[in-house]
Amino acid sequence: MMKRVGLLICLLLMAWSNSRGSDLPDFISEDADYLWPTNASNYISSTFGETRSQHFHAAIDIGTWGHEGYPVFATRDGILYRAGVTPRGYGNVVYLQHADDSFSLYAHLRDFAPEIREVVDSIRFEDYSFVFNRNLEDKGIEFERGDIIGWSGSTGVGPPHLHFELRSPDNKPFNPLLTNISVDDDIPPQFSGMAIEPLSPHSLINGERNIVQKSPTHTGSYFDFGEIEITGPVGLAVNAFDRKDGSNNVVAVYELELWVDGEKDFHSKVDSFRFSDTRQVFVDRVYPTLRETRRGYQRLYVAEGNTLPFYEDTGHNGVIGLPDGTYPITVIARDFAGNSTKAKATVSVDQSDVSTNKPQMTSGNRTISVDANGSGDLSDWYWHKNWLAPDTEETPWYLTVNGSFRNASMNGKTGNSHPAVKLDPEKSVEIDTGNGSQRIHRILPDTETVIRTADHRFKARFAEASVFDTLSVSIHHGSDEFGPYVEIFPDQEPLAAPVSISYLPDADYRDKEQLAFFEKNSDSDNLSKVSTLHFDHRLDATITNFGRYYIHQDTIPPEVSAPEIVQRSDGKWFANVTVKDELSGIDYQSARFYINDERGIAEYDPEKDKLIYHHPDFSPTQDEYELKVVVPDQSGNITRETFKASP
Repeated sequence: MMKRVGLLICLLLMAWSNSRGSDLPDFISEDADYLWPTNASNYISSTFGETRSQHFHAAIDIGTWGHEGYPVFATRDGILYRAGVTPRGYGNVVYLQHADDSFSLYAHLRDFAPEIREVVDSIRFEDYSFVFNRNLEDKGIEFERGDIIGWSGSTGVGPPHLHFELRSPDNKPFNPLLTNISVDDDIPPQFSGMAIEPLSPHSLINGERNIVQKSPTHTGSYFDFGEIEITGPVGLAVNAFDRKDGSNNVVAVYELELWVDGEKDFHSKVDSFRFSDTRQVFVDRVYPTLRETRRGYQRLYVAEGNTLPFYEDTGHNGVIGLPDGTYPITVIARDFAGNSTKAKATVSVDQSDVSTNKPQMTSGNRTISVDANGSGDLSDWYWHKNWLAPDTEETPWYLTVNGSFRNASMNGKTGNSHPAVKLDPEKSVEIDTGNGSQRIHRILPDTETVIRTADHRFKARFAEASVFDTLSVSIHHGSDEFGPYVEIFPDQEPLAAPVSISYLPDADYRDKEQLAFFEKNSDSDNLSKVSTLHFDHRLDATITNFGRYYIHQDTIPPEVSAPEIVQRSDGKWFANVTVKDELSGIDYQSARFYINDERGIAEYDPEKDKLIYHHPDFSPTQDEYELKVVVPDQSGNITRETFKASP
């Protein structure tokens, strides 16, 4: 058992944990006392439920001033339930289980307490494996409240901080602030933007059919988004943020309310969720804006396919669908401490435009001819699940449905001034763009669907529950400076679960080795490999987002350089080399690392591009050592290097 922390530190930690949340989960007794898990700081740098790239944040993050090595304490008495080591995600992580069967989790640790480290390494050295994730209940390692279970770090993700997560007995994460864990907070939230989404093919927002974003003015007592002109049903969303006392970090708000004409239409509060639902972050947020700008606008309505437990039953779903008139809108943002801020807007509704803004109805097996100024490309259009519209203000835009020709002005307010193609709920339709045809497929949540390119070389398989709601999807292939690709669009919609894609190479590619699917990084022109399987000239991969996926060959082995032997601040010794692979990425699970022919565990830090030699008995006693590394990439290219290095 680790030595208990000193009385002074305990008193300080207790001062940071001295209040009880108002909605304590039922499985936690009223006398359960949680200790603040580190003496690094009492600042929260991220709150529970914040937006992440593919999920909700399941914890609070505690700031460590950009440094590593602060002690991390058991928040309550518990038994070591699990430990993990990964290059991404949690990094070095400890799970404790408590007497009420709930769990606490401590992630991104630099190192474990000695008794945990000994067990983890004894298992990993059986096959020199880096990645570790195992239940350790049978080891019977117990910790008392306040015992050191590890030290803070940045493993799995940077910069340094402590990810502190609490889970229910059935493994659902819940907000740690619901317990007696607390922080000082007298600062109200703020609003930085509002997004308004069209929700039908005849919806218009300030005369536009696209998502409209607005910035507020701040009067001192509230934020003002001004007047919004709408036709048809729309959804509102806000980008709101909060700060805690003494911290400059921007964090998420806890509650949002929408009031329309004096009546509460929507109320969300983030206390808990299931891991199986965490990708619903994409339907809780405005996905097209999140994907394009990374701004997490939180919807003030419950979208189709959203089953999250965040929402109060107000008798409404938050969608703004009103008769002609002018209506006041109020949005309230509230943090966990109860500080609140209001935003206001006025919605001016004119439904008379609906009659002159009727979409062109299609049914299955029809062909529609369109020409958006000769672009012949539907991927740039505004896609909704049930309709399509050109994303342009230019004229003319032409639409032919079954031979009926229409000339549609995008700027006027008469006739069919804002055309859209409305799709049959369940049937696909062919659209002739002038540069070839594209088939728009209907993907249903409860039906497995396979879609193919015209030559059948590429296909995508949507299993049941791959989408949150019925979607319109198209697939096509082409080639550019990066090589042949398949594009599955629109990227304005999220996937609820992964989709499998396949490629049957043509004669030019059939005999090429080390082919794989690659995705172009959104912020650069670099390609990143998508994990690919090979089956008799067929390539299979699994994707989690719509987009463009390239077929590319990787024959370039990793670069290995900069050998060094270093001592960490806690006195432990390591060796490392810099490893880089721009295409496939490092196959860290197959890497090997030796010092004077003594094999250690090859650990990989993708943030720093380092391959690290880990061996508990390594402590230099001579002036020079021989370092040998074997570094494969994900396409099977291998680099073998031998270096000389001194401590």
